[in-house]
Amino acid sequence: MRGLGDLEGITPFAMPDLPAVELAISFAGIYFTWLWSMLSAADTATAQRQKAGVSAQASVGWAVALSWFCPGSGLVYANDRRFGFMVFAAYILGCLLIIPAYQQLFLGLYELVESGQLSPNNPFAVIGFVHGLIVRLDYSFGKIFQESTKYFAVAASLAALKQGPLSTDTKWLTPSPGYGIALFGLGWLCPGSGQLLQGRNRIGWGFLAGYCGSHFLLVPLLGGDFITVETADQLAWLAVIVQWSSMIEAPVAMVMGKRSDPHQASH
Repeated sequence: MRGLGDLEGITPFAMPDLPAVELAISFAGIYFTWLWSMLSAADTATAQRQKAGVSAQASVGWAVALSWFCPGSGLVYANDRRFGFMVFAAYILGCLLIIPAYQQLFLGLYELVESGQLSPNNPFAVIGFVHGLIVRLDYSFGKIFQESTKYFAVAASLAALKQGPLSTDTKWLTPSPGYGIALFGLGWLCPGSGQLLQGRNRIGWGFLAGYCGSHFLLVPLLGGDFITVETADQLAWLAVIVQWSSMIEAPVAMVMGKRSDPHQASH
């Protein structure tokens, strides 16, 4: 393995001459087509079941998967078509809002290359520069808005299922190793979703608001240079604490036999 000293004298990086704009537009078109196909499939299946007089589907797994890969389609699957298309539009808006953040990332890399700072002669500096740019991208408004829309889509889909086809299903409150693991996993995927599936809406939405809010808090702080990248990395643990609290609380509530309080649950 070559030592760091062997990197001295190596020619600095050169940016490849690629049709970046054309590639980005093509990728965006393919991605939108994929999302729209999933949404249309869920919409068509739901409409056919309604036309045939068949009850709405009630698979938690399908609702979560659809919501995660195509935000809004899970709500359509749960028979909340209008709201589902609204969430889908919000997610597409998030994709557009994230474009300036990616532009800033690539411009930052380009400026580093042009100035000679992005060079293999100093690999640790390269890692630091790139890490700082990626953290700023991760905590840009467009990125956080897009991710929060996805989390909201998952949570809203499970809440719609609980209020609809699963309204009389109490298995998520009955102690069981399988359901406990499922609730734990849902909390990891989307904080608060396990509680919403149990019908405990207030605490479920509270966990989700705390998780997304801790991310949104870093957007103006880091964007306005009120904190450093290192401080942002440390404050990111707030979201992790909320996430793990949600993961643990739902199975514990199931084991303790907690039930939804009709005066606290918002339907």
